[in-house]
Amino acid sequence: MPTSQHSQIVARDLDSTFSVPRMKRVWRDHVRTGLRRQPLSDLHDFLDVHRNLKPFLQVLRSEVLGGNYRASIPETVLLEKRDGIPRRLSLPAPADAILLQTIVEILEKAIAAAQPHPNAYYSQSHAPPSPEDVDGTFAYPWWILWPQFQKRIWGFTAACDFVVVTDLANYFDCIPLSKLRNRIVSFGAFNETVIDFLFFLLDAFTWRPFYMPQSGVGLPQINFDAPRLLAHAYLFPIDQELQRSTNGNFVRWMDDINCGVQSANDARKLLRGLEIVLNSLGIRLNTAKTTILPAQEALTHFWISENRAITLVTNLVRGAIVGSTNPVRYRAYARKRYRSFYRRSRVGQWEKVCKRYFTLFSLLGDAYLERTVPEILNNIPALRGSICRYYALIGPSTRRVQHLGDFLRSGRCLDDASLFEVVRTLIAWRGQTRGSRKDAIISLIPTISMLGSETIASSQSTVSGVSSAVWLLSKYGSSDQLSSFLHSSEPIWTRSSWAARQVAAATPLLQETEQTEIRRRIVRSGMVEALRVLANLDQLAQISVLDNQLRKYLLHTPSVHRPYPLEKVIIARVLLRSQLPSMDHLDLRNRLIALLRDPCYVSLLRRK
Repeated sequence: MPTSQHSQIVARDLDSTFSVPRMKRVWRDHVRTGLRRQPLSDLHDFLDVHRNLKPFLQVLRSEVLGGNYRASIPETVLLEKRDGIPRRLSLPAPADAILLQTIVEILEKAIAAAQPHPNAYYSQSHAPPSPEDVDGTFAYPWWILWPQFQKRIWGFTAACDFVVVTDLANYFDCIPLSKLRNRIVSFGAFNETVIDFLFFLLDAFTWRPFYMPQSGVGLPQINFDAPRLLAHAYLFPIDQELQRSTNGNFVRWMDDINCGVQSANDARKLLRGLEIVLNSLGIRLNTAKTTILPAQEALTHFWISENRAITLVTNLVRGAIVGSTNPVRYRAYARKRYRSFYRRSRVGQWEKVCKRYFTLFSLLGDAYLERTVPEILNNIPALRGSICRYYALIGPSTRRVQHLGDFLRSGRCLDDASLFEVVRTLIAWRGQTRGSRKDAIISLIPTISMLGSETIASSQSTVSGVSSAVWLLSKYGSSDQLSSFLHSSEPIWTRSSWAARQVAAATPLLQETEQTEIRRRIVRSGMVEALRVLANLDQLAQISVLDNQLRKYLLHTPSVHRPYPLEKVIIARVLLRSQLPSMDHLDLRNRLIALLRDPCYVSLLRRK
């Protein structure tokens, strides 16, 4: 077939899939939120895409239909699981994320129709109940509590006296893409060109170090439903085996599986059958996390009584807050429960229960848990996000700054996600324009710039470290401090698309001559994402009328739990120096200052 004719067929096949209205809906409903929830946040909030969405999608569509589209190399970050062992996550470019999510949404209906059992889940928006949902209507004695727990939380019959708890070993990293393709194709008469394009994208997202050839194994982990849906669908044969072996008494959340059986012997037969099916799929059970639990031990493993107590207190506290009464009267009980919990053996789902305690004490506004923070922060990576959110909500103190600083300097912060969680907390706090706390935060910059998972060339600095430092200096540093850091870290950010975006987003905080110089270096680096940010900043600087989109974006009232974001402050600074009429400038400035409770942000708006 002539090349031109083949190109026409490909364009025709992709035409209806990648329509501008469909991609626009995917961006607004899924992708923008997913990008915001990534382990590393974007200092420009992807406003360059959102403000120019239609032309951006039109160009993207033309590239795809013309056969000229090439996926960007995603930024790769690490999330520590335990003892330094990380999970690798990909941060896709907005265009790649839109295309992937668009394709998978087309497949979703057929995949859902092919799902063999409703007790398997993959999406946080359609999650099953959990042990955290145990409520106050449960009877307290375990022999009554356990059957009710099975029926309410899992839908198991009351006759299941044993539970099998297991998951899959390195699941995403071990999925054979050729077998995954066959599985997806079996669900419906999908257009072959669309399937080709899907796996073209997945191939581009897959991490390959030092020019190694593609292995054909491994589904990239991205913070969207798209890859989770594909991974979910690959396990449908497991759901069939679970249905056959347990008569439907199971629940699967991605690769985590809980099953109810009548005896320990039934549990062993179940695990043997699962392993046989999994081996045919090229994956296997995680033997270290596979347990057969009698009912009594299951109560301990899932901490059912503890979950019940936390739920009761949390509901009382929330009721007090809604009723505008002081929830402080519940503090003594919560503290007593936590002391007892913290001293007990850390078995089963201890970490999940501990997360709930951090949430509860955040609601109470109680700093009581900070005494246990250093030990948990250093030794339990899964709880670092909960600790940082807790500290962000209860506010800053000298002791809390010391805890976070000690962790960063301890050598225990080995992953990008933990680093940025700490930085996010420092930024969320109400800042100081001068003082010991500000000086302590600024003093962390040299340490922060060298933390993270990847180095470039012979430098000791990292992409995530430099990006995090840019964020921190954007709030707490002077324009001279920010400028000096950008010059010294140029070997890093000029070779990373992600870091270059953060630098470009921070340029409005520089003095005019320094801003011109850093812009020149960004242009010289050729980083397309950073150039798009600069172009959007230039558009904003030329605005003569504040449109509704920008007005709503900037003047949205922040909540107690979500302080006004730094990203918006920088955009507001650009607009306050734009072509807006003087009266509009004054009105916007006054309304923003009324919203901002942070002296650092007010200072940034007023800085010359």
